[in-house]
Amino acid sequence: MRIGLFTDYFLPHTGGTETSVYHQYRALVNEGHEVFVITPPAKGSQHQTVKDENLIQIPNRGINFRRHGLDILIYNPKALDQVKKLNLDVIHTQTEFGIGILARKFAWSVDKPMIYTGHTFYPQFLSGKFSDKIASVVPLLMQKAKLGSAVHLRLKNMSKDFEGIASKTKEEQFVLKYWLNYANLADHIIAPSKRMQDFMEYYLPRKHISFIPNPFEGAKVLPKPVAITDRGGKIKIVWAGRVTAEKRPDVFIKSLLKLDSQLKNKIRVDVFGEGDMLPTLKNEVHKSNWAQTIHFHGNVDNLVVQASFKCSDLLVISSHGFDNQPMVILEALSAGLGIVYCDSGLKEGLNRHNSELIGPDPADFARILSKLINDRRRVDTMKMSSKSLADDFSYEKFNSHYSKILKSLA
Repeated sequence: MRIGLFTDYFLPHTGGTETSVYHQYRALVNEGHEVFVITPPAKGSQHQTVKDENLIQIPNRGINFRRHGLDILIYNPKALDQVKKLNLDVIHTQTEFGIGILARKFAWSVDKPMIYTGHTFYPQFLSGKFSDKIASVVPLLMQKAKLGSAVHLRLKNMSKDFEGIASKTKEEQFVLKYWLNYANLADHIIAPSKRMQDFMEYYLPRKHISFIPNPFEGAKVLPKPVAITDRGGKIKIVWAGRVTAEKRPDVFIKSLLKLDSQLKNKIRVDVFGEGDMLPTLKNEVHKSNWAQTIHFHGNVDNLVVQASFKCSDLLVISSHGFDNQPMVILEALSAGLGIVYCDSGLKEGLNRHNSELIGPDPADFARILSKLINDRRRVDTMKMSSKSLADDFSYEKFNSHYSKILKSLA
């Protein structure tokens, strides 16, 4: 079939959705489908890419709220003329805003089914950083997405939290309503995690919702890692993601600075990613006596991150109550890393053999890291257990679920 993956963000822009869409593309191509990625133009180069004729770049203008953690991209409806030439059988949107609106209009105009994958818990993502300016844009988006008839959808327990996802303020409830009404317009919803499936089924009990984890298969050939491969017996710890408040990188850095100073010669720490918290964290480390142990790399090509993971030991995930199904977990499984995390809502790819679930505070991370740094046997056991779970997220397993959705939509 001819499938269009619509996404506001794609490689070389770094992030979980970008990596997920790339691996969805590869998985579906492996199954024999003709797959197109419809996305805005992006600057930069990358090792991982799609064929030029299958990468459809749509010009846009942005409404930028970067300091609030949100970009909203607006597309000219005339861009649909370019998409129509693809003769798509299925429209699969990965976002509710921007190009997601364009995808919904296109699906209606050509009478084709639309699949929607929910990647982000928006109320939690925007919690604490909402502004009147952002709130004022949402009604416009609802109008552009032609969501007016769906605005009156009755949502259960709208004023309550679900699994710790805040929807208390008027603005957060508005975004929650926009998000769920958009999802309600899809012919089929894909939830990459059980947490997302439960959330969607709670509010949209009559929709077709499938739990299908993101696919991931590590590249066979990798470039040189940015991290030092000769560890000299050190435990190598990595953290990767947006260096922004919802990912809580400050909790991780604070936990390292709480470690006994004698442990700094036993570890190397590599932090991958950029965001508005990066300068502050760099400054904190620079002022400490840990600057030779903790290394910040900024945004690097995803394959370089994969290569660096392969010569590492532990992945630390410090986010709490925010993530859906982090792609970084799948990258860690493929590379064979033990995982330390604090969010009990994360389930996929994690068990007591390959990971340590701890409390959310810096002191909790410091305690478990101190223990693992002095217990190489436990670290090695975690690494082997992670490697054994990687096949659970293979392209083949993703396609076995996806093909059932395609049959139901035919």
